[in-house]
Amino acid sequence: MISGSFSLLLESESAESSVGRLDMLRPFLPDFMDYMTINGLEPPPEFKIDPGLRKIPTETALFYGANRFSLTTAYLDYLRWGGFPQLKELDDDESKRRYIKRLMYYT
Repeated sequence: MISGSFSLLLESESAESSVGRLDMLRPFLPDFMDYMTINGLEPPPEFKIDPGLRKIPTETALFYGANRFSLTTAYLDYLRWGGFPQLKELDDDESKRRYIKRLMYYT
């Protein structure tokens, strides 16, 4: 596994010589549903509305209504910190900032 700027160099130099032996995987950060699961929160149900349906199903409306404050707080946290699972272990904002700065420095 190679990450960061070196991976770009390797990709460009080995594209021809490694045909069939090089497999590029691009990981993505967790989405909001993953973020909630990682942090021990109950993720919201899928919010799908059938075009023929005239109103939101009652159980979905009840879930979002009863959990509105905690969902809003969790979503703002997700937006603020980017969904990094490692941040779950850090208690204060300054530690989280330092972690992200170090991460950005190495990429």
